[in-house]
Amino acid sequence: MKIRYYHSSVWVNILSACAAFELAAAPAVSSWEQLQADLKANAPGVWSYNGFLKSSLFASLAVTTNKAVFLEMSCQRDYPLVALAGFFCLTNSFPGDGLECAMNVMLEAKEGAAAVYYPLFDYLQQKHDLPAFKRAFSAVSSRRPRDLRNYFVLLTTLPVDAVYAWFHDQFRPPVPLVCEAVVLDKLYGEPDERTRPVTSAMSVTLARLESVPGFPRSVYVMYAPDNVGKSALLADLTCVLCDETLTDPEILPVILKRAGYVRELPLDTLQLSGKRHELIKRVLERTTKR
Repeated sequence: MKIRYYHSSVWVNILSACAAFELAAAPAVSSWEQLQADLKANAPGVWSYNGFLKSSLFASLAVTTNKAVFLEMSCQRDYPLVALAGFFCLTNSFPGDGLECAMNVMLEAKEGAAAVYYPLFDYLQQKHDLPAFKRAFSAVSSRRPRDLRNYFVLLTTLPVDAVYAWFHDQFRPPVPLVCEAVVLDKLYGEPDERTRPVTSAMSVTLARLESVPGFPRSVYVMYAPDNVGKSALLADLTCVLCDETLTDPEILPVILKRAGYVRELPLDTLQLSGKRHELIKRVLERTTKR
């Protein structure tokens, strides 16, 4: 067997070519943190697809039309501009996936990031194809939200007529009762007897919430029908007021809506924390007796 030896200059050329290949194959974006900083520096306040193109790093990703990459970007809750960039890329290349992506980004948002996502608010408030809306909303509502406050914000953003249609779709998949509770809070809280009357489906679901501690029961207490016995409603109201898992923003509407009943409760004998007792007292003082 004849062994061929190469001149050292040949090896230099080979190694140089390999190094050049590795350099060319290296990703333009070294980290999501880098992309976040680049977007912040090159597209300050210009949060749109065309605005983000001012970032060369974003532009290098946008041309890939790789849905998996865009979805991965949209999941970067620690880097809100990256998540927003992922949404822009996805809606630009795959418009049919925009709704679910936008909803997911809002649900996964970290506290304080809402201001970054105002383009998502504008997008979600638009009138979308109803079947597409139902599919997207079912997908994001099928799991319990990491942060229920984000689900509140999402529901506040969505058109109430579309949510009403989704709720009454007999073919929609079941969702956690806490999600049903937030939906009912929106539907009962934005009534329209002509176009969105209270239905038997709403009443049946509302009744199911009575036995579920936490936010579901608080929604039941707020919208329980007039034919519910007073003693039963007072008992449920007591459970809600004493439930320390409910935050002040969640308990406040209950106190306001049922102030008359709250005044009838022996607050000093209930197992209330000092903070909760003070909140109730403060709200009642500012509420006209009825």
